[in-house]
Amino acid sequence: LATGGTAAAAIELVEQGKGEVAGLAFLANLAFLGGAAKLGGRPAQFLVEYA
Repeated sequence: LATGGTAAAAIELVEQGKGEVAGLAFLANLAFLGGAAKLGGRPAQFLVEYA
């Protein structure tokens, strides 16, 4: 996860289709870019996190 734009767009598409995002999983989180803030508080898992 970098800036979160693509993840936020994917969440929006799922919700437009009346779906529900139960959680998200990413290989890495580049925490210094702040992308997790765009996930709307949804649970997310990261294999590696770079501060």
